[in-house]
Order: sequence, then structure tokens, then C-alpha cells
Amino acid sequence: MLSVAIGTLMVATGCQGGNGGTALTKDEYVAQANRICADANRRIGALPAPDIASPTATPDTIAEVVRIQRGALTDLRDLVPPDTDVPAVKEWLGLVQVALDRADDARRALERDNREAVNLANAEGRTAQQQADELGRLYGATQCAEEQLEPTTTT
Repeated sequence: MLSVAIGTLMVATGCQGGNGGTALTKDEYVAQANRICADANRRIGALPAPDIASPTATPDTIAEVVRIQRGALTDLRDLVPPDTDVPAVKEWLGLVQVALDRADDARRALERDNREAVNLANAEGRTAQQQADELGRLYGATQCAEEQLEPTTTT
């Protein structure tokens, strides 16, 4: 489970826009989004690997990854993309939201030791994340579509 759930979760978040501020140029938007995502990626990469001997370690790590990503998503939502880019950014954010929601589903299923639900949530989350990553790369926010290495587990 760890390799699937953490691998699925450790991909960066996407963006949307607009909490009423002045629209950024695309270059400004991409630069700020990349800074936000790079910071989230750095914080996720610094998390200790879960100890597989502890039954709560993996769900706790997943919860922390999702918490960091949701925080980055909030920061990214505060950015205002160019008006012409709002529909694409909304689509991107929607896919990221689905991926994070499925990560939470996988975490809860793992806590219940329901492997079938874990696998289903991971598959759905992985699909949404792959689509979000593609949109992020196409938009230029490469740090928001950067795959993270899976942490190794310790015993």
C-alpha cells in the first residue's frame, strides 16, 4: 500500500485562480505557482519515512502529505491567473482536488485494512493526478507536476 498510496500522493498540486485580486500575467502566475509547489514538494520530501512496524505510521504520513498539498492548493487558489486561462486552471484544480480526495479515501481505507478500497481509491486518484500533471506541464507549472520519489520504509 505504501508504494501506491504515497507514490500517488506525492505528486504536486495544481492551481486555480481567483480570490478577487489583480490578474497576474501568465509568466507571473507560473513563477508564483512553481514557488508554492516547490516549497510543498520540499516539505513533503523532508517527511520521515513511515516505520512499517507501526500500524498508524503509513496513514499518518499520508495524512501529512495531503495536509501539505491542501495547504499549497489554498495558496495556489489565492493566485489570480490571466482571465483567458481561468477555465484551464479550474479544470486543473478540479483534477487535483479529486486526487487529494481519493488520497484521503485511500488513507481511511488503509486504517480499516480494506485493501480493495485502498486499491480503488489509489487507481482513481492516480488517474486524476496524471491528468492534472499533464495540464500543469502544458501550462508551464513544472514544479506543480513534478513526481516525488517514494520514501523508503523502515522497520
